[in-house]
Amino acid sequence: MKFEINVKSPLLISSSDYLNLSEVLRNGNEIYMLDINKLIYENKNMINKLKKIFMNYYNRDINESFNELQNQYRSINNIDRYKIYPAIKYNRLDIKKSDIKMPIGNYVNEDNKIFFRPFIPGSSIKGAIRNAVRNTYIKNKGASLKIYIDNNFALYKFKGSNSKNLDDLLFYYNDSEKGKYDAKYDIFKFFEISDFNPEDYELTIFEMSRSKQNIKGVPSYAVAISSGKFKGDILISKQLDYIYKNNKEEFYKICEKISDVFDVKFKNDLDEYKNEIIHSIMKMTYEHYKDIIKNESNYYQNVDNPMILGFGGGIEEKTIISSLNDNTFNIVKKFIENKNSSKKNKMKFKSNRMPATVWIVNRRKLGLVSINKL
Repeated sequence: MKFEINVKSPLLISSSDYLNLSEVLRNGNEIYMLDINKLIYENKNMINKLKKIFMNYYNRDINESFNELQNQYRSINNIDRYKIYPAIKYNRLDIKKSDIKMPIGNYVNEDNKIFFRPFIPGSSIKGAIRNAVRNTYIKNKGASLKIYIDNNFALYKFKGSNSKNLDDLLFYYNDSEKGKYDAKYDIFKFFEISDFNPEDYELTIFEMSRSKQNIKGVPSYAVAISSGKFKGDILISKQLDYIYKNNKEEFYKICEKISDVFDVKFKNDLDEYKNEIIHSIMKMTYEHYKDIIKNESNYYQNVDNPMILGFGGGIEEKTIISSLNDNTFNIVKKFIENKNSSKKNKMKFKSNRMPATVWIVNRRKLGLVSINKL
């Protein structure tokens, strides 16, 4: 099935790269990354000048270094040929910051230009869907939690089975006692999601902070996708077809688990069954994230079929903790405090039950998108 993602609030699915402000060209409230290797290779007469600036960049006033580099770059004939597109926008850029996180993406050549193309990894989408299913069962009490304070451990119960790990109960079908809870028996392995590639997009530098706290996160600045449309596929793997043809016993065990979790029963048509699974799991996902943003109507209006991705996923913890009644909350609080008693960094509980994990930009949660079937 083809799906389209529309970005509704700044989206950051970060890579290990940072934006190097000594390798950009400023143009008003925009900057362009530069192909610095190509620039130096084709302008060897400037190597010594650039080297001197680079070597002393942080040894003197950074504003002076930055401005001197800008003058050197602008003195190069046809500087545009070294630009990496698109331009990255910013409202207020502190050029002394060196921790500007970059989103995950690829550099591609088109029409003799280099473009940075961000994409949304299928693994991130699958993780958001998996979280939605898991948290739906926690909130709706479909999976109960029993905490043993004296022995300092917790036990989940679902459909008559018990485990310390809720994922074991929800997502793993039992092929045998030996294979129980082995990753190869995870029903999500049949749920295939491609990377979502952009149709159009804009990149903007944002200053990020954590809600309810004055502490800056790391990084405090990031290049995020401020708007855009991305397309990709959500499918049920052909591996399920193979099992259906060659191992009916295992197939019906899978069907039983899918029925327990997604309330979809196999009839006769495998293709129809696979479509119903996707429909059911996406419906559960939409309902979960609608519940999260229902109290944020001032910032999120008319968002159909929502999902929260990337750094914005921290909002999940607010949802789960807020869903617990007072008695359960106090038990969970004591349990976590016991677990963290020997740790330097303990989870702090506020009166509003919200751990400091939710990344925000301009009072908006990061990573809200809508995802719709085409």
